[in-house]
Amino acid sequence: MGGCESRVVDVLRILDPVSVTVGGRSCPCSLFGQVTPSGTTVADNPVEVGVRFRSDQAGTITGLRYYRGAGWTGSFVGHLWRADGTQLAAVPFPAAASAGWQQVALPQPVRIDADTVYVASFFSPDGFYVADANYFGTAYDAAPLHAPTTPNGVYSSSVMP
Repeated sequence: MGGCESRVVDVLRILDPVSVTVGGRSCPCSLFGQVTPSGTTVADNPVEVGVRFRSDQAGTITGLRYYRGAGWTGSFVGHLWRADGTQLAAVPFPAAASAGWQQVALPQPVRIDADTVYVASFFSPDGFYVADANYFGTAYDAAPLHAPTTPNGVYSSSVMP
């Protein structure tokens, strides 16, 4: 995969489940807020990249977002998965002309359980993603959402990362 493995395993900060409603608390809650990734754009083979996360409480996921780097081409599709590989949602992102956070609503909210691991990912047909080295060296917590240190920053060439 053109060196993808060494860069992706612990580097992703580009995909974010958004608008989670939990236990009477209405958000939009997100793992990464408006923080801009500081890493560089990687151009690899077609790749599905994602982030593992869990919620403190049961709730719903109503949208996904990813960080698009400058000059990226191609259509991107967001996915939400159970840790066992069951796909819960797939949604295309609209074409974007500029870099930055791209967000899309899911066709229907997806119910999630408390303390259960899920994966939010996107498929990049041209292999573009942003890599922040060692980003998951420590856990990322933005209650009620949490991203563990390892394993995180997941990827695959064609299926659930």
